[in-house]
Amino acid sequence: AKATHWILMEDIDWKQDGETADTTELGRYTTKAEAVAAAKEKRNRSSYFLGMGEELFGDDDPPYWSGDCENYDDDQLQTIYLISPKAQDEAAARRLERVKKAMASKPPPKPIGKGKGKGKGAGICTVEYGEVQAEIPAYDMGLFVRNSCAIPGAQDVVPSSFPGSGTNGMLYQIQKHSDLFYLMRDFCLDGSGGATVGARYMVYKKKKVICHAVAWLPGPNNLNDLSNDDEASETIVDASHAGLFSPSPTGCVILLDAGTLVECCSPATKSLFLNMYAESAQG
Repeated sequence: AKATHWILMEDIDWKQDGETADTTELGRYTTKAEAVAAAKEKRNRSSYFLGMGEELFGDDDPPYWSGDCENYDDDQLQTIYLISPKAQDEAAARRLERVKKAMASKPPPKPIGKGKGKGKGAGICTVEYGEVQAEIPAYDMGLFVRNSCAIPGAQDVVPSSFPGSGTNGMLYQIQKHSDLFYLMRDFCLDGSGGATVGARYMVYKKKKVICHAVAWLPGPNNLNDLSNDDEASETIVDASHAGLFSPSPTGCVILLDAGTLVECCSPATKSLFLNMYAESAQG
């Protein structure tokens, strides 16, 4: 459906590096005139503009940026702006194209670790334990798009709606957890006590993060391999899925609640994958 309202938004940015600290939707308005009037009122009442908003901007339409007030003591800056129906429609079209691209994407190859191990194998099933030297597992942009979540209340995943991008994004962190859960499942269900599966991880450095990050290398199976497997679907309750998070500029809502989680389990359940849940669903 086409957008019909003008959206009034507010960004609070850190002055030092320009990174956004908070984004808030302030209201929706049927006409541009109503939205502009609301933006002016917000600007004139805001302490960020030091009472200079009307003097500086007069009858100009948004955006309004508090940096124009030259308040050198403020650590943060405020931007008040509008998103038109046309801009919303264009953004929706871009999101749809990204979803189509993700749906059509192919799973990346699984990395092969090189290091000391307790056995030798071929390809991705090389049997090793502990830390190995390997490439960081590739970001699979379509992992949670191609393989939808079976938990009731989950939503379709739109990769561009999650904060960050690539291996620095939220989706990649969920992907790492998912790969870890499927690896542990294979390890625990391996009749030889993990002797043919192994459990390998690698350590890498992330930008702007002091501590090193850890990624477990995918095992013989992951979500790509088992999402459409009828036997696995009966025994796995996979609640480690991006479809159970609803991200927005103002935060992230957990869509899974305790009651739904319990209802998804049965006597046939052998594996439960879980990131987090809320006492009651907020979605």
